[in-house]
Amino acid sequence: METLDVYKWSGHAVLMGRGLLAGQFPGEVLHMFNASKRAARKKYRNFVADGISLGKKEELVGGGLKRYLKFSVSQVYESFDDRILGN
Repeated sequence: METLDVYKWSGHAVLMGRGLLAGQFPGEVLHMFNASKRAARKKYRNFVADGISLGKKEELVGGGLKRYLKFSVSQVYESFDDRILGN
């Protein structure tokens, strides 16, 4: 969580008050957690940590393409969803 809190390409860092991204309005999101920014940041961070602790959820994976890696000897398939950055 400490790394995510300051990762400059993450909207999470903006919500935690540690960065700026054009077009992101952290007040709107934080207000859903509490009227006080300090309390909202704490609740939001706990919300994210709780989600991480649940692990990978199959219902949230995919929706994208499963592509056969043609040059792979082991016939491995790569799954990805172009709506989400990362893996």
